Amino acid sequence: RIYERIDGDIEEKSAEKSFNLKKHGTIRMLEQRLSQDAEKNHRAFVAKMQDLKADIFGFGELVRAKEPKFWNEEIGTIQKWEEQFAELPVEIQIDFKIRRIGMKSR
Repeated sequence: RIYERIDGDIEEKSAEKSFNLKKHGTIRMLEQRLSQDAEKNHRAFVAKMQDLKADIFGFGELVRAKEPKFWNEEIGTIQKWEEQFAELPVEIQIDFKIRRIGMKSR
């Protein structure tokens, strides 16, 4: 399970897609869309790494450190972990928060 929190600011608004940022619920709607897009992109990236059997996230090291008995009895080698990693179910949750709107000049 991966949980990620992303904080961001809206510094400017383009005319391409006009959102009324003062309207109640607009910021929350944007946060939800950004969270969904990020989750989709993260899932695709994790799936790509699983296809390549490349645990660049260090999940195997975490399993080996936290559950050494399981690692020694069930996994044992990096090669076997690569096979396990390719089949590992990964849940992703991203919480995107917009902290402020607009720019301030100093």
